[in-house]
Amino acid sequence: MPLFHLKAEIEGISPKIIRDVIVDSNISFYKLHHILQILFGWTNSHLYYFDVDEELIGNEDSDGSYLPANKTKLKSLLYKGKSFEYLYDFGDNWIHKIKVVKVFPADKLGSPICVGGERNSPPEDIGGVPGYEDLLMALKDKENPNFKELLEYHGNFDPEHFDMDYISKQFYTFDKTVRQMKRFEAK
Repeated sequence: MPLFHLKAEIEGISPKIIRDVIVDSNISFYKLHHILQILFGWTNSHLYYFDVDEELIGNEDSDGSYLPANKTKLKSLLYKGKSFEYLYDFGDNWIHKIKVVKVFPADKLGSPICVGGERNSPPEDIGGVPGYEDLLMALKDKENPNFKELLEYHGNFDPEHFDMDYISKQFYTFDKTVRQMKRFEAK
């Protein structure tokens, strides 16, 4: 099975927050969801869907409007140069633009491989892009009335920090990490 080099970027944020990952093309979109959760530091506590040419892929729903993420393989809808979206958290509305940058011939990949990235992901439940922008402004201005509260809630959040080693360790134990994430999965 070929391998896909995917580049994912959170829409609406500048400077860009980007992740590069190599995945097996034979995985399901459900597994890709978990890979993206690790890449962006999300907690798997909200609903999601993928949009590939207006074909929605996500958790099975009552009206059958989504293709089931656990049964739909990347290789069935994706190819080199193909772009698609991943929406995580229907409240914060984190839209990730994803592109298949490269296709590599290979037999199999044991676990995903993070090959690059830029900047830290926004904290979970921050209020989407506007809330994230408020956080960045408050953290720059100690006189901001929200500074102390945000610092207490988000700790020493560094928007420029990107820890590829940490992500790599999560992928090294990918199956265990996914099992742990399933406990928090939104239903």
